[in-house]
Amino acid sequence: MPAGSRLSASERSQFTLKAQLHALKAQQGLTLETMAEDLRTFQHRAPLLTVFHTLFPRQAPRAIRQAALKPPTQFHEQLLEAFLTLVGKHLFPVDDGDMEYGLEQFPRIPIAALNHDEESDLEGEYLATKIAATIVGYYGNAPSWDDIQHALGPTIQIPSCFTDAHHQCRVNIDLFRTQCQHHPHPVSDFPTILQIVSHDTGSIYLDISYCYEVPEHGYEWTNTEDIHALTQQWNDAQRLTKIWLRTAKRLDAEPRHWQTIFACWQHMCEYETRNGS
Repeated sequence: MPAGSRLSASERSQFTLKAQLHALKAQQGLTLETMAEDLRTFQHRAPLLTVFHTLFPRQAPRAIRQAALKPPTQFHEQLLEAFLTLVGKHLFPVDDGDMEYGLEQFPRIPIAALNHDEESDLEGEYLATKIAATIVGYYGNAPSWDDIQHALGPTIQIPSCFTDAHHQCRVNIDLFRTQCQHHPHPVSDFPTILQIVSHDTGSIYLDISYCYEVPEHGYEWTNTEDIHALTQQWNDAQRLTKIWLRTAKRLDAEPRHWQTIFACWQHMCEYETRNGS
């Protein structure tokens, strides 16, 4: 660690268990049991200092000095707030929430969900996103195919496989993507929108959903490989989101391309129906 980023001896001494015990004794209304619990909590959160120094060696000493001005029970909350601000600025976004809850979850990383979920209100969304949601099939507020046909107008016909109640498409997303990539943008990039709306991108920021419960994902601050992986996945999410928005805007401006997209889908469905087991 560079000399300028190391804590001085006086700064280090503030964070020993002995110093914390002395600070707790100075408070009123404490028992040995509550003091022991507070010390266990402090010890559980202590790795935050190491993570902060590892990721942000230049900023950590100042943040620690400022946090040390707070009462001992607020030290880690103050430190976590400064830490997450830096992570959001330099690495990847984190889920906004109560700092105390964030400390309770430590070292679990709070993942920011950037995508729609099953209960999202799609009002005002691009038509391409709505159509993808209807194709996926589990979005409660996705439009009906009748609504989509009305939005597209009479010159663009929705494939019969979407509207036939007795038919279920045999989906081969790789084949559909291949068919679409025989054509220029925006047709070539519509499968990316479908991939995103399906939460099947490989980037947790687009794939995770908090619709029903907090999912277990296993990413932790104390694992540097997790942090590197999330940084890369955030870059991937940004790239895919740009494709999503660019493609959706183009399809809104030039809806004639839907006829080609629907033809690609129908070719995929017919191929799979003929050759599927």
